Amino acid sequence: MKANFEEIVKDDLQVSNMKPGALIAGKIMDIQKSWVVVDTHLKTESILPREQFDKTYKDRDVEIGDEIELMLESVENGLGRTQVSYGKALFWRKWLELEKAQKDETLVEGLIKNRVRGGFSVFVDGIKCFLPGSLIDIAEGVNPISFENTPGTFKIVSINRSRYNVVLTHKSSNAKQHDAEKQEFFEELMAAGIARGKVKKIMDFGAFIDLGKGEGLVYIADIMWKRINHPSDVLSVGEEYDFKVISYNREKNRISLSLREMQGNPWDELEQNIKEGQQVSGTVAKIDNYGFFVELSPGIVGLVYLTEIDWTNKSPKPTKYVTVNDKVNVQILSLDIKNRRISLGYKQCLQNPWVDYCDSHAVGDILTAPINRFNKHGLFLALNEQLNGFVHAGNIDWDSSPEDAMKKYVKGDIVKAQITILDPLKEKIALSIKKITPNVFMDFAKKYTVKESIITCKVKKIENKQVFVALDDELEGIIMASELGGDRMKDPADICKVGEELTALLWRMDAKSKRIYLSVRAITEQHDKEALAQQKKKKTGFLSTLGDILNISKPSVNADAEAAPAVEDE
Repeated sequence: MKANFEEIVKDDLQVSNMKPGALIAGKIMDIQKSWVVVDTHLKTESILPREQFDKTYKDRDVEIGDEIELMLESVENGLGRTQVSYGKALFWRKWLELEKAQKDETLVEGLIKNRVRGGFSVFVDGIKCFLPGSLIDIAEGVNPISFENTPGTFKIVSINRSRYNVVLTHKSSNAKQHDAEKQEFFEELMAAGIARGKVKKIMDFGAFIDLGKGEGLVYIADIMWKRINHPSDVLSVGEEYDFKVISYNREKNRISLSLREMQGNPWDELEQNIKEGQQVSGTVAKIDNYGFFVELSPGIVGLVYLTEIDWTNKSPKPTKYVTVNDKVNVQILSLDIKNRRISLGYKQCLQNPWVDYCDSHAVGDILTAPINRFNKHGLFLALNEQLNGFVHAGNIDWDSSPEDAMKKYVKGDIVKAQITILDPLKEKIALSIKKITPNVFMDFAKKYTVKESIITCKVKKIENKQVFVALDDELEGIIMASELGGDRMKDPADICKVGEELTALLWRMDAKSKRIYLSVRAITEQHDKEALAQQKKKKTGFLSTLGDILNISKPSVNADAEAAPAVEDE
């Protein structure tokens, strides 16, 4: 009785240590039509559905007494029985074998069942796997549909246990050998330099060429020296051509071909036929947003950039000037044989309005023209239908600031201006408005001398302890309160009145601000000094100023005789 109890406890501990998903051993005790009894060496026997033992999971029917492997699903259900699964155990065992095959990089056998999106479904030992279409077969041009329901040898690319996803490849078994053969074939083609092949497929960017043991690519630019719209303009599927082998990428195992290299290169003799600065004729081959291309001869195409289309319009729309297949005259601006580039000029073959205008005008000419437009630096005058002349803001007005001077005008105003610069090479015509208008400030400066000229002026207004007075030519002068004379603490309005005439000394002129400053105090102080000097002279009889001394220093025969008595009298 004790031994039986210990066995029960031992069996109970064994069950409690098992977890769902574990693989356990079992023995078939009975087989019925719908179910199979299995001894799992646990508390109770397990009853499994008969369909778990179909040939889908095993290549033969099971028999009583067979030892099998089961997966534990639950230790005890609501009826006290242990739940196990034979099908899940068999699936998991096969899954582990696939993981081992991937780790060991061994091949597996399978059946390509049916086509799915992106490839095929393949069953390996009953496990559904995926074979991408790009990894079906290494041979070129094989129809994928022919692979359905065919067995094959595969290599496992990846396994995702959480999603039960297996990806296979049908190429890996002999890919290395094929790549080596293909590389050797391409090396031979590179050495030969020329390959004959058949056009297999035509795309917008080029064509694929069947070379026999491999495939090459000829880009659209390498088909003809001249520009073509599509490879099908020259090539036809199924036709054979001789190609020049131009490059081989060993890393990607790809070879590039050229059909045009089998023809004469028109660039080789180009330098002997045309020179920079030469005018030639050609046909417009293509129009783009940045310019248009002109074919000068078969395979020789140059670009007319936007800035070389029109003399005056710097952002022209090419389609307004030319259309495809137009015959045009252009000038060779630059010739780069090495990089096969030609820059062309279209406007150089047209009459240059800058040269025409500069030839018919001279610096110093005065013209009348309407204002066409403004920018932050000045204004433009419409000289004719094509050209504008520029007036800088600093050349508009003598007296106003550049900003204020521009505010005096609006678009459409007719103004007079003088030509100051004519430069057809730089396409520049500079004008000046202020040069033909009087500069009253400078005229005033030439007429009067600072700290010498005394001016009579009339008070216009008194503001902020400043007296504004009217001068010549509608100029305005300023007398500061400190320069009025008298008590400096007084308000200028208490010293003088609007309309009163004042006599003042030209004290200072500021050319930058165009301001003229005067001083009444300077005249008063000068008068006071002169009166004081006269008083001193009368009182003492001595010369008090350097001017007095200089006046008696004039050379004279009787100078000494006349001076002696005066000293003596004293």
